[in-house]
Amino acid sequence: MTAPQAQTKLNDLSEFMNSYEGLVNPKKLEWHRWLKDAQALRINDPAEGYLMEGLVYRAQGKIAKGLEYLTKSYRLDKMVAGKNYAFMLAENGLHSEAELAFLQLLEINRADSSLLEGLLLSVHRTLNKDSLMKAIKLFCPTNPVADKVRADAFVLIEEIDAEIASLEMLDIPIEAYREFWEIVDKTKNKYYMGNTKVIIEHQTDEFGKSLLIEDVLPNVSAEDCARLNYELEKAINNEYLSDIYRKTNFKFTPWIKEQETNTQSQPETTSVREMPEPFDFDLERMEKMLDTEFVEVPHFNTDEELIAWIEDGA
Repeated sequence: MTAPQAQTKLNDLSEFMNSYEGLVNPKKLEWHRWLKDAQALRINDPAEGYLMEGLVYRAQGKIAKGLEYLTKSYRLDKMVAGKNYAFMLAENGLHSEAELAFLQLLEINRADSSLLEGLLLSVHRTLNKDSLMKAIKLFCPTNPVADKVRADAFVLIEEIDAEIASLEMLDIPIEAYREFWEIVDKTKNKYYMGNTKVIIEHQTDEFGKSLLIEDVLPNVSAEDCARLNYELEKAINNEYLSDIYRKTNFKFTPWIKEQETNTQSQPETTSVREMPEPFDFDLERMEKMLDTEFVEVPHFNTDEELIAWIEDGA
């Protein structure tokens, strides 16, 4: 296979995966053909071949195997596999590891808004404000779309505070909450591929405060979601996490067409939070709080230097 042919096939696969939303089909004929192409590509370009093979496994719902091959590609060439590797960590529910990978990539390309978007997805799960603030300091928006992503990052800072407060009232430790989301994402991504919308409602009634969490999936039926909820219940195999499952009232639900007119935000990103109440968002105030206008981010010659900077604080 020539280099242009291989690149075309990899581009076709990436384009399909970026546009697809729905249940995975492990027996799809194209997967077997693309796997052969990926294995042939490995002969001349191992990093690209492992990348392509990992993406095919992910498209089949074999997310652990997908991560295995993306890791091989990443070790050979971080520039080839970096972004896909970080997203694959997140798809496997390894959000703390994904955050670190996104931060490392942002140090290399500080204008790439998709890297900040990916990190926001993981921070939604980990509620790691330190990681989020470091990413904001690294990120340098260059267009209106990037400005919007950066604004979303600032909004998430306040959302994290609200959610942590709710978890404390429900006596849910953050570490356990993170473990719960790891199981949720692992379960979902074995059967589903594409964007989803996470809705979190903070409720107060005569019985006290509670959370209602829905992971809304486009292009699936109520029966599909019932199966996913059943698989999730099976995956939560200890009483401790079962208690969190009950307290969060978590469920997968299908995206209903009527929601497009009744809900302001669309399922365009992988994870979207709805605040219980609107708040007065002041971008200038947020920037001053973080001092992002004046932060000088050093250049790092090695990953170890970047990791030390991340762990010690900017």
